[in-house]
Amino acid sequence: MDNYEFEYWCNVAVRCIKYRPDRQEVKKELYEHLEDRYDSYLAQGMKPEEAQDKAMQSMGSPEAIAPQLAAIHRPFWGYLLDVSKWVLAGLTCVTVIAMLRYRSQLFISEPMYPSYNPYTDTYYQEENYACRRIMYDEPDCTAYSDGYTFTLSRVAWWREFDESEAEQGDDDYFFFQIEVTNPRPWAEYENMSRWFRAEDSLGNYYYNGNESAYSYDLEVNGNFYRTGLFTYTQDMWFRNFSSQDAEWIDLHYDRAGRDIVLRIGLTGGGEK
Repeated sequence: MDNYEFEYWCNVAVRCIKYRPDRQEVKKELYEHLEDRYDSYLAQGMKPEEAQDKAMQSMGSPEAIAPQLAAIHRPFWGYLLDVSKWVLAGLTCVTVIAMLRYRSQLFISEPMYPSYNPYTDTYYQEENYACRRIMYDEPDCTAYSDGYTFTLSRVAWWREFDESEAEQGDDDYFFFQIEVTNPRPWAEYENMSRWFRAEDSLGNYYYNGNESAYSYDLEVNGNFYRTGLFTYTQDMWFRNFSSQDAEWIDLHYDRAGRDIVLRIGLTGGGEK
């Protein structure tokens, strides 16, 4: 049953507490203490009015208690808690948005390999068509720009042979992977593979997908797919590969404020 005298006493006692959630919590605790003492005095044989007055007297003057309670329950910590809740809510929203964006981009692509895996296989043959891997390397070449980390993780050079494998064919195929990471969930990765261009030590120029206009151009091609929350793999290759006698190929990416160069060495790799 509500006791209006107790209610008034508690309101006076907590009036100086500025942070409302603290004020309500302290008021509830004080009211429960008054009720406990009231019940105790009733059990001792006091009349209700006498027990009520005695309970409030035993707790002291609410006017004197008010500043003491305010000194204990300072508003700073309450407001800090509120801010922390908003920050946590904001981070949760960012995480949810990042996850939704992550899920929405999973469908973009898978590795566009030929019939063989250029990094794990070493030989492939189909009817009159045969290819052998002649170089494999994991250069771990890294560059940084505008919050992004670009890592050239592995390369593979393949050569086509005729059906008897007695003579070398005319076509070489060169594959490479670039891992792109950025800790910001909102970072853009779309169409990065279409903005890489390249130049080798012999002066051959490989156009990017937005520059090339003809099928016989030397060109950097590729696609990308997500491999982690903040990581994309750019799975790439050279079309019309013509750097068989070069010592290196420099990959350039200089779009939207990012200026990076990654070098592919062509004189190592073990198998060549």
